[in-house]
Amino acid sequence: MSFLKTKQARIKKRLANELSPLALAIKNQGPGHAEILPESDEELIQSQFKNFVLTLREIDEIEEKIKMKREVLLPLYLPMAYQGMNEDDSSLDEIVVCCAMWLLDIGNVAEGVELALYACEQNLETPQHFKSDAQTFFTTEFLKWATPKIKKGESVAPFFTQWLDCLLYTSDAA
Repeated sequence: MSFLKTKQARIKKRLANELSPLALAIKNQGPGHAEILPESDEELIQSQFKNFVLTLREIDEIEEKIKMKREVLLPLYLPMAYQGMNEDDSSLDEIVVCCAMWLLDIGNVAEGVELALYACEQNLETPQHFKSDAQTFFTTEFLKWATPKIKKGESVAPFFTQWLDCLLYTSDAA
C-alpha cells in the first residue's frame, strides 16, 4: 500500500472512531437539524471539534477536505455556530469562525459571508494556527472570491457592500 493510501486509510479510521454515538446522533438528524447539546456537554463538543480540526488538517487532498467540510463538519457544527451567534455564546466562537471559513471553502458565499461578518463585528479570533486575525483573513478570502468576478464584469452584490460596511463599522469601533 502506498504512503498516500496508508495515510488516507488511517485518517478514515480515525474519523470513524471520532464519530461518537453523540456525534452520530447529531449527524443522522440531517443538515440543519442537529440537536444542540446541553451546557454540560460543552467540553465534549470542544474536544470533539478540536479532534475533527486536527483530522481535517491531516488530509492532503483539497477535494477530500471540501467533502469532509460539506458532508461531516458543517452538518455537525453549523447549527452550533448559529446558536453561538444567536445567544452570544463565546464558548462557540471558534466554531463560528471555522464554519465561516468552511462555508467559503465549499462555495457557499452567502452563508459564509454572514458568519464572517459576525466574526469580524464581534472581533472573534481565528484558530491558533492561523497567522492573521479574522478581519484580515476574511477580507483576503473575500477579495480572492470577488476579484475574478469583478474582472469578468460579474456582480459581487450584495456582499461587497456588506463587507465594506463591516470594515467601516469595525474600524470606527476600534
